[in-house]
Amino acid sequence: MAVAAGRQVVGYISNVSTKACRDGVLYMFTVSTTGGEELVVRMRQPPEWAFVGSPVKGLAVKIDDHYQFQDFSMAKDLQPARFFEVDGLEITYVKLGDRRHTIITGRSGSFIVSAPAIAPNVVNKGEKLKHKRCVLYIADLPAERKVVAVQSITEFRRDTAMKRFLGMVGEDER
Repeated sequence: MAVAAGRQVVGYISNVSTKACRDGVLYMFTVSTTGGEELVVRMRQPPEWAFVGSPVKGLAVKIDDHYQFQDFSMAKDLQPARFFEVDGLEITYVKLGDRRHTIITGRSGSFIVSAPAIAPNVVNKGEKLKHKRCVLYIADLPAERKVVAVQSITEFRRDTAMKRFLGMVGEDER
């Protein structure tokens, strides 16, 4: 197992998935950094607040093809992302100088919300859900507003149910 030195990471959880293994359940978080990088982070016991749209920070240590966090915590200097349920998405590519930016626009009736995507995985998810009802997560970063995650309605409902469940478990343990 190759272990490299860690580095400090600040960003948002843009996807959560689970995988059953012989030792139990493994949680895999995609963290999109404020600089647009993506990291897949594995955890056995994530904190109860760690869901799509949560601002996070920690020391990311690369282990083989994934990362593990040391000192994983909620990033207090970033606001949690707000979510918007929309009827569909429009994705626009804009070239500014040498850089290409992707703007994701969600519409629901006369309501329109639009912002640049934080990372390529967010764009890819948006492309898959372009013509479907979905949920956009938008965060106000210090310099600009960004789309930090896109979820299907099913994923959003699953996460909402999981938050309620973990909240009840936490209350029972107190």
